[in-house]
This record gives sequence, structure tokens and C-alpha cells, in this order.
Amino acid sequence: MTKAEVTAVLGPPGDYRTGPAIAVCDSYRDAFFDTSEFATAADSTEDVWSSDKAWMKVSYSRSGATVAAFYTRREPEAESPLDNLLWRAKRQWHRWFPE
Repeated sequence: MTKAEVTAVLGPPGDYRTGPAIAVCDSYRDAFFDTSEFATAADSTEDVWSSDKAWMKVSYSRSGATVAAFYTRREPEAESPLDNLLWRAKRQWHRWFPE
């Protein structure tokens, strides 16, 4: 698949979390497609999707072909409403004032 095809299926990459989430250890999946095109890390690009239920990273070669995909299932952390509000405020602060 090309980068455009992956984006058409998954939507634009980004962080879509509504609160903190933890990875489920037994859910890690990876796939390597055409490693002949995946020469070095400098030649590749990556897109990352993060949500409350999953985390996914797709790597592309310089030519734009998908060469690897990684997936981990996530579960929301149990937290109080105040903790969730503080998490959201901190996240917004970092969007407004990146380090």
C-alpha cells in the first residue's frame, strides 16, 4: 500500500486520545512487507495513530511504499474526573507551547 492508501483507510495520522491509556502487553502485532526497500532509518518516514483503544505506526520507504506496520491494543486508565481534566489541560498546554 502507498501512504495515500493507508491514510484513506485509517484517516490522517494523529493523537485522538481522550485520556491516558495503557498498552495491553499481549496485543503487540507487527508486520514487515518489503524489507528490500527499507534501507536505513534515514530513508524512511513514519506515521503514528494513537487512540483510546489502539496505537499504530506505519513505516514507509523513500518511494512511498509501506514497509512495516506495528499495532498495540490499548485500554483507558481508570482515573477520577479531576485527573482527566488535569490530563487534558496539560495536553492542551503542550499543544500551545511545544517544548
